[in-house]
Parts: sequence; structure tokens; C-alpha cells
Amino acid sequence: MKIRNVKKFLFVGITFNSNKIDLPSTDYIDTIKESSHIRYKYYGVGSNYTGTIFTDLRDKTIPDDTKFYKDKNIEKTVKQLESGGVVIIFWIFWILLTGGCVFGFYYAENKWLE
Repeated sequence: MKIRNVKKFLFVGITFNSNKIDLPSTDYIDTIKESSHIRYKYYGVGSNYTGTIFTDLRDKTIPDDTKFYKDKNIEKTVKQLESGGVVIIFWIFWILLTGGCVFGFYYAENKWLE
């Protein structure tokens, strides 16, 4: 069986190494059993993808492990980033922190001023 690895890709007219982008996860292909103790599981990824890369372009390069949003255009990617779980977690943390500070100052009964 031949295995081919993608070494480089073209983005905005510039060639980058494949380790710059976190490609979509692999899909299960097949399992071949050689004996009762040995088996080989094969996984693979597609050769062509359409999607969006949301990253910072500086000095004609992109950061390592840039996230790739498979089968999404720019509008869908921005909507996902703005309404994702990270935003909800931030607001929960912020509300708990603010409530903790208010409770702490109330509990201290302003003795910290003395």
C-alpha cells in the first residue's frame, strides 16, 4: 500500500508547509486482521478540501496549527467564532468573577479601607 503525505500547500499565492494548518480529522478506512494479536487500522484524509482559514498573516507567513474550517465560507466561520462555546464560557466566568468580587467586598465590610 502506498502512503503519500502532503508536504506543502498553496494559500494566497504563497507556498506553506503542511504543519502550518490543522487539517480536518481523519476518517476510518479499513481494518486488516493478520492474526488474533495483530491488526492494522487504516485512516485517511481527503486530498482536496474547501473551507476557510481564519488566521493572522504577517511577514508572508501564518502561525503554526492554524485552524481550518471545513466546508464553511467566511460568513459561516465568523458566525461560528462569535457564537461559539468560548464566548459563553467567557461570560459565565466574568459573571462569576464579578459576583465573587462583590461578595468579597461585602463580606469584608469595608475593613480593607482601615
